[in-house]
Amino acid sequence: MTRCAWTHRWAVLWGLLAAAQGCAFESADALEDSAELQQRNACEADSDCGEGASCFEGLCVADELEAPLEVIVEVVPERGPGGSDSLPVVMGRMEIHASTVMDFELPESVQLQGQIRADGEPIAAEVSFVPLRSMPGRAPALVSATTADALQEGSGDADYSVRLLTGRDYRMVVRPSSPQYPPLSRELEAGAEPMIAIDYGEVATRRQSFRVEGAPQGRTLILRAFDPQTGEPVSSAAPLLDGQATIAFSPGVLDYELELRAEEAYDTFADAAVDCDRPARTLPTLRIPSDSFEEPLAEHIQLTLPAMPTTIRYEGSVEFCPEALGGEAAPPTDLPMTLRSSEVLLDAAAGALTGSFSANATASLDDGGQQLRFCVELIAGQYEVIVTPPQSSPCAIFAEQRLIKAPDGKASRGALLQLPAAAQLVGSVHSPEMAMVAGAVIEANALGRSEGPTLEEGDATLLRFNRSQQTTTDEEGAFRVPVDLGSYDVTIKPPEGSGFAWRLQHDVHIGARATEFMTRIDLVSPLSLRGHVRYPEPLLQETLAGALLRAYVVIQHPDGRERAIPIGKTTADEEGAFLLLLPPAVRAGW
Repeated sequence: MTRCAWTHRWAVLWGLLAAAQGCAFESADALEDSAELQQRNACEADSDCGEGASCFEGLCVADELEAPLEVIVEVVPERGPGGSDSLPVVMGRMEIHASTVMDFELPESVQLQGQIRADGEPIAAEVSFVPLRSMPGRAPALVSATTADALQEGSGDADYSVRLLTGRDYRMVVRPSSPQYPPLSRELEAGAEPMIAIDYGEVATRRQSFRVEGAPQGRTLILRAFDPQTGEPVSSAAPLLDGQATIAFSPGVLDYELELRAEEAYDTFADAAVDCDRPARTLPTLRIPSDSFEEPLAEHIQLTLPAMPTTIRYEGSVEFCPEALGGEAAPPTDLPMTLRSSEVLLDAAAGALTGSFSANATASLDDGGQQLRFCVELIAGQYEVIVTPPQSSPCAIFAEQRLIKAPDGKASRGALLQLPAAAQLVGSVHSPEMAMVAGAVIEANALGRSEGPTLEEGDATLLRFNRSQQTTTDEEGAFRVPVDLGSYDVTIKPPEGSGFAWRLQHDVHIGARATEFMTRIDLVSPLSLRGHVRYPEPLLQETLAGALLRAYVVIQHPDGRERAIPIGKTTADEEGAFLLLLPPAVRAGW
């Protein structure tokens, strides 16, 4: 097909004016319009589309897929029926083999009221409802309420009110503000009970008292139990008074981790000049698993603490990667640091007790303006040390585990933290007409996982602290994204209105620094998923104008884990009609 024919076809489809006289000569503006139009997906007939694609309403769409996609669609109306808050609706999984038509019927919402009380009196609490039908690997959108308004107004029958999706299953979690009450949870179906009343005076909670020997004098410790798997609290909290505290457990809790934490900020150097970053607390947070007790469910349990360690000074400098020093922009004068212990050093009497400690610090230019120096007060132990350069920096994040202890018991000096060079995701985006696509958004979404890339020998980087990055293709369709070591899902989003679907490159593993990872992204005819979103009651339909639809593909890993990853979005019109353009395939790696 000649360039003249292409120019005419695109002009008809997109309402542009073409020169009325042949293509023997075209102005510079016409040539520019032609190049821009070749970055879009449009057609008049099936013959205008490539093999395996057909023309549908002016777009080339894929007929069949290389392999079926398992897709989940989430619908978010702009507003709920009757002016209520909008609730995201996750539709069931579906296996898609080809471009298809599918309608989605949304459930109505129902009002649920409840009471959170103790001996008949309302108590302050946060109540959350987590939908049980959710997408794997993604946090569900919860609905929450508090009893604060009811307490201020003097509540009648209800202490709170929420709207939930009729017929959907939820996990209800109650978190009282007062530490004397434990959190509670239960599962329910929205609409099955119009009122849910919880009275702590009637809840069968198990109580245990703990006597703790060796607690530091003059300090208030708070005792609480946590779920060892989720990290969520499973008991009330109580201060250690005269070496003893009693806590109430959530119903059904058998295994737990007991935590002892200092309540107040405490500075042993309050009278000294401040010359070092200091944490809010100087005692470690202590934990001990319940299975280390001789009788974990005994009514009274004895616990002996080891001698508490004191803080030491950790001092050193941060060095930029050479790429940052050679650029035009000056390196920043301050860098944030985070230090999180995986284990603090306790004496041999600790037994099964483990301690944790964390602190924030700042590496700042010294008086001579030559070095970034830092100093922070810590408790000796194994730490994850993280130094974060700006996102625009050619340096990657520094994240390593370090043993920090002081030879003289007072200070650990001379540490050198070298910011490494970032790796680069490099490529270009092309249309089926071989045109470079400008303005495409490239998103490298960090997965924050410890596994994945194989690091170079001697590289001790902790992978789960990698950061997400984003850029846009230039006029030549090229892009360059600096990334930390770690794993990413990379999404390529063509410009709005281009008629192309997003491209997904999932589980992209970056294990080598200062390396360019190159690829070429070829846009192809998308898969079309079209239909309507509807409510059972036609009168509610008007609330669906502008509803947002997001599509996710479910990826299954060899170990059986599943993840739902975004692959497209659109909005519904006044009639609830929608057209989702989806990639005909997703790829692993770069």
